[in-house]
Amino acid sequence: MSNNAKKSNSKAKIYILGFVLLFVALYLYIYVVPRVSDMFVETYIAEYGTLESGVEADCLFVRDETVYSAGSAGKIERILSQGKLVRKGSKVVTLAGTGCYTEERGVISYYYDGMEKLLTSENLDKITLSDMEKTRADEFKVHDCKKNSVEAGDKIFKVVDNKEWFLAAWLSSDDAEGFDVKVDFHDGVRLKMKVKSVTEENGRQKVILSCNRYYEYFDKYRTRKCKLIRSSRTGILLESSSIVEEDGQKGVYVKDKFGNYNFTPVSILASDKGVTVVEKNYYYDDEGKTLDSGYDFGEYRERVNRYIMEHRSDTLAIHKLTQNIPLSQGDYTELEHIFTCELGSKEDYAREFRDTPFGLLVRKVAKLDHDAAMQAFSKFINDESLNAKQIAFVQKVIHYIEQNGYVESKAVLMKPPFDQPILFTRLFDGKTGGELMETIDAVRENAVHVTA
Repeated sequence: MSNNAKKSNSKAKIYILGFVLLFVALYLYIYVVPRVSDMFVETYIAEYGTLESGVEADCLFVRDETVYSAGSAGKIERILSQGKLVRKGSKVVTLAGTGCYTEERGVISYYYDGMEKLLTSENLDKITLSDMEKTRADEFKVHDCKKNSVEAGDKIFKVVDNKEWFLAAWLSSDDAEGFDVKVDFHDGVRLKMKVKSVTEENGRQKVILSCNRYYEYFDKYRTRKCKLIRSSRTGILLESSSIVEEDGQKGVYVKDKFGNYNFTPVSILASDKGVTVVEKNYYYDDEGKTLDSGYDFGEYRERVNRYIMEHRSDTLAIHKLTQNIPLSQGDYTELEHIFTCELGSKEDYAREFRDTPFGLLVRKVAKLDHDAAMQAFSKFINDESLNAKQIAFVQKVIHYIEQNGYVESKAVLMKPPFDQPILFTRLFDGKTGGELMETIDAVRENAVHVTA
């Protein structure tokens, strides 16, 4: 073969190879890339939940306190520990061999800051932002009254009224509008509080919140940064970035059980920090069955929750559960009728709450009354042999049960906030720890057990 022929043949091969490569490239572009792209479509499981938005604020603690001073000099012995709930006439300390008794009920505190007469319920209207600024000044001190000996006139303890205490916060006009009565203290504690008043002060809104729930530090702090929850909307939680608009309608692409992506319109309720809560449209349950648009994903749950909260005092079964009183068979039957006949069906209950006992559901929503919780653990609260760390642990348990209704199992006590500064199993001896666990279990059992 001549050189020219070889060159022509080589050129032909190059052209053919180039054509083949171009064809392959086009094939990959047209067919493979879209499919590969599908592999990288980010999907997530939308969940039903609550979106909350709020405002951070410095809050001023206001409470009614009675300060007790030493009538004479001498050595002092403290009988009761910090945070102890006492009745009127309780002996708190012994001074020079003479007992000092309370003239009212409340919580014992050994901290004194000099604001006790100013920051009271009677002065709520008079309290200003400058009063809170005083608590931030360098000269403001919180004094510890726990001394071995005192002089006449020294502060020795105080009794803090726990029936009702208050928070004062100064917000912008926008922030003061529309927030719900929930306060997050950023230490694992969130309390429902009532808006007592909203007044204007130098272009800001002074908001007074009241509370009758126990908070471990309400008697010690004067100022604390909290989050005031301004709105709470329940529905389907979506990533805001996944919401698109087609033909003027906002919606999301939902992947069905066949792998197809379908545009699903949504009705937006609220958005905050990259999360959007929407009303239901159609979704799939755990078994892949379609929930049609006639089914409201959280409507039944909301009806149940609302009923429980609105009937805490006038429905005997619910009242008993908040007071740690076991249900009778009649009480159980009443709850069963309410949840599976009046508010919805047995299928609705099973779908939303699965096999949760009626009593535990009520307890989780309505919580446990503070006095009932204190009564349940009175043996430990009044046990003078327990040290400060042990008492603090018991108080944590009480607060947890007040907020959650019950403790599910011992495993909860091995996790935050109970695991610090020392584990439950090392904090108590076997006998005391066993008795405490029995009491914790009994509180839960009272929400499940049905008497004859």
